Amino acid sequence: MSESASQSPCCPTVGQAPSSCAALALDPAERRELAVRAVSGKESVTELAAEHDVSRKFVAACRDKAIDAVDQAFAPQTEASDVLFYLPVSKRWLTQAVLVLVLVGHCSYRAVVEIFRCLLDNHTVSIGTVHNIVRAAAERAERLNGQEELTNIVAGAEDEIFQGSKPVLAGVCVESSYCYLLSEEQHRDEDTWGVHMLDLEERGLSLSLVVTDAGKGLCAACASTRPDTRRQSDVFHAEADMTKLATYLDNRAAGCIAARETLERRMARTKKRGDGRALSRRLGIAREAENRAVELADDVRTLADWLANDILRVAGPCLQDRRELLDFVVAELESREELCPHRIAPVRRKLQNQADDLLVFAELLDERLEAVALRFGASEYLVRQLCELQKLDQSEVLYWQRRAELQRRSPGHVNVYDLEEAIREEIAATPRASSLVENFNSRLRRYFFLRRHLGQGYLALLRFYLNHCQFVRSRRTERQGKSAAEVLLGRPHPHWLEMLGFGRFRHA
Repeated sequence: MSESASQSPCCPTVGQAPSSCAALALDPAERRELAVRAVSGKESVTELAAEHDVSRKFVAACRDKAIDAVDQAFAPQTEASDVLFYLPVSKRWLTQAVLVLVLVGHCSYRAVVEIFRCLLDNHTVSIGTVHNIVRAAAERAERLNGQEELTNIVAGAEDEIFQGSKPVLAGVCVESSYCYLLSEEQHRDEDTWGVHMLDLEERGLSLSLVVTDAGKGLCAACASTRPDTRRQSDVFHAEADMTKLATYLDNRAAGCIAARETLERRMARTKKRGDGRALSRRLGIAREAENRAVELADDVRTLADWLANDILRVAGPCLQDRRELLDFVVAELESREELCPHRIAPVRRKLQNQADDLLVFAELLDERLEAVALRFGASEYLVRQLCELQKLDQSEVLYWQRRAELQRRSPGHVNVYDLEEAIREEIAATPRASSLVENFNSRLRRYFFLRRHLGQGYLALLRFYLNHCQFVRSRRTERQGKSAAEVLLGRPHPHWLEMLGFGRFRHA
């Protein structure tokens, strides 16, 4: 269908303002009423068009749509055996069907062969044929991957995923989810990571920020090959370790409570027999242990909440305050370390050693908020207070009370609404976790379990497909109906099958 034929008569022409088209202002109920009146024939198309200030063509289109709906409602039901359309099955079509089943359907090679046998009565496609088709497509995909543009990638997230005993190194653009690195290696040490980083740099990748976990090889390679790139340590692992510690201490406290209650029941039974002092010493020890366990669990749970909700949350205080709070959490954990050394000590050491890397996002946010304050001519205090206000839910009364107070105190030349929107955009654009590369790795696992041996060609095909297939769903409107490559480059591209040289089947 041509572009002109696909446009509705009610759509404004190029250069016409949407508000100038009266047809666009009609809601579905009004359009339905207009169509019913046009079908009834009691009023002419010209009269209806003049009454609603629309074109006669639009009224006729509504009438025809209503007639088509009635025809479809009373049309005879299509039998299950009726032929809907004919599909020309050629060798080329079978080739792209193999790729669709492998990449979209997550089918194994044997499953592809069985599907052809069941649906097409085709016994000529073997496992070797499927392998050759995938290998040929991988070669084309690898050539296309070599032509990619990496200059638009500003922030990246890098991690390793294991297939058996071999690590697969992965790198993903934080903004677009575009995968710029996917390689199976023998090791994940500094040299291996460093070689890939230098190779990507030669191809145009210049990161201003990279988000990683605490992997020694990856961190060392970032320090040696990217000395000018900020490295943000993933906050998820720090929060997860602290939460696991708090949960363990909660469970231990619950066990102490249960032990004390058991001793109290036994004590009550012995008192009835006149021997109440038999368990008094053990009960006293149990109560003392319970008090220590409950107090420790409460303290660590409070520290965990501070870490997650105040220190490592994007909407929060400035870098200096976060660092002081983090040092306080570390000091409090160290003072209680002797109460549970095998659990508290590892968490405390990680927080202490990664303190600077964990708070890189706070330094970046401070710089962005300072730029926002200069742009709006607002004080840094007002900008910071609006930033911390974003921790509250907008459905809560407290949020609107504090916002009203800030708006009352703000100078008259500052638009608080626009200022808050700008702050939200900066908060959303500040990465602090490698969740995107973790999400990408989870998508890879659905393919890895089908293959005992991967090979660079298969990984190149996977990277090409995942970069050029459209997102099925996304909470971010700029990604809906687009692929990662389209989001990164800002322009559309052909379907991934067409990029591999295939012509897609289309209805006549």
